[in-house]
Amino acid sequence: MVSDSYIATPVPGSPLRLRIDFTPGIYMHSYDGLRLKLLHAEQGPIDQIVLGFAEHHTFRRRDATTSGTAWPGTFRRGTESGPPPWEGADLSGLRSAIVQYTDVWISGAWKAPTPTGTASRAVQAISPLARPRTGGSAR
Repeated sequence: MVSDSYIATPVPGSPLRLRIDFTPGIYMHSYDGLRLKLLHAEQGPIDQIVLGFAEHHTFRRRDATTSGTAWPGTFRRGTESGPPPWEGADLSGLRSAIVQYTDVWISGAWKAPTPTGTASRAVQAISPLARPRTGGSAR
């Protein structure tokens, strides 16, 4: 796994949580999207959706300029010392999809930002500036 899960409480005081994980690709140490899982603090999982990098054009620019990309629309786990493997990703499509998903399930998630635990932090968690960490799921 590239990094731990990201879990946010989009609306303070709400029992709803949004968990975001990378989804594994068909090759070892490759990832082809994000899994968003809506959880209720007491009742458990409510819904989930996978947002594929290819369908949201996350690596279109990289794949178009790299001839013979073995895994278009994916990234492979990088090294701790090098640049993050998702460097240069266009996250606008994923951000839009995350906003749409949370708007459907969590009314008010994008209305009033709060200092911590917001859905907007969930979007920031997939920023290409984040560093990969090795290990299992956080929670």
